[in-house]
Amino acid sequence: MIRQSRPSMIWAWAAIAAAIIACSFQDTGQQTLPAAPSIPPVETITETPTITSSATYTLTPTDTVTPIPTDIPTSTATPTQILPGVRYPETPVPILRDKIFPEGQVRVLVVLVDNGTPNSPRADSVHLVALNPRHETASLLSIPSSLYVNIPLVGMERLYASPIFGGQGKLLDTIQYNLGIRADRFIAVDFEHIAQLVSILGPINVPVGAHLTGQCTLPVAVNGQCTVTPGLIQMDKGLTQWYLRERSGGENDRMRRSQEVFLALFTRLMDIQAPARISELSQVFRENMETDVTAEDVVNLTPISVAVYTNGRVRRASFTDVEAVPFNLPDGQNVLLLDQYAAWNLIQQVILQP
Repeated sequence: MIRQSRPSMIWAWAAIAAAIIACSFQDTGQQTLPAAPSIPPVETITETPTITSSATYTLTPTDTVTPIPTDIPTSTATPTQILPGVRYPETPVPILRDKIFPEGQVRVLVVLVDNGTPNSPRADSVHLVALNPRHETASLLSIPSSLYVNIPLVGMERLYASPIFGGQGKLLDTIQYNLGIRADRFIAVDFEHIAQLVSILGPINVPVGAHLTGQCTLPVAVNGQCTVTPGLIQMDKGLTQWYLRERSGGENDRMRRSQEVFLALFTRLMDIQAPARISELSQVFRENMETDVTAEDVVNLTPISVAVYTNGRVRRASFTDVEAVPFNLPDGQNVLLLDQYAAWNLIQQVILQP
């Protein structure tokens, strides 16, 4: 079952446009920022997309657009093997299939990193973003970080642990093995540095989807509690960080909240015409996130980012307990077991449609 919310995904482009803008330009003499998040080195990624377009784009100022998720059509794609349902204690099999991605699609893995846990960093939330320039659409699929999967050459572990064994490259490998899909690029940012981006860019308007109350020490707290209600809520650095780190509501709610913040960042970047300010903003992003996005990617992805910002054609979904089944391991730990067949069906509907 696909969960959609009205204002959503385009911010994922925020992260993409943001990191993309940030990645590979000369220093501009901007203000000195905090040290970049400590994230292990990235493995060599064996599937590197070749992007040949050299298009340029001039951004025309436009009013802020609230994205409207599009309906998800019935997929006609079929796997090239019979996939198992949820099984334990058997190891998930690697998914082998023909590549049937929409023409010209670019896939980016956006990872929110938690540097505050022992033996970390770990992937706190994982989002697969698919950009379809030909149809001017975008898709966002959130994957639970506590999914119990096979990490290649390591064994069965939670998805969030995969960067510990080889950086973001190992996370890419793990998603490819278990879900049969590989991202072309990645963006990784931790809680501290995403809050720093908000501090530099200015307050963001977050499309909050559900009521949330939790302990906090911010100036807006009442009796030690912070509260946000559904609607467009302006958040500064502190409130943004609290909103992302709050554990109330479980993993599904945390995936939704991180989607909302990424969307708000994307919208903020487009509002200030970030694509036209690459030289000014490049240092900001290079200091605040890790990514393998290249300068050529910046050029090629600017038109689709602007198109999605303008037309709001976004498809957004998350794994539910259909694709990620709650389970207790023999030692009592709570995990989510992958139903590969259900997960593949969701990927077809969200990612493999133009």
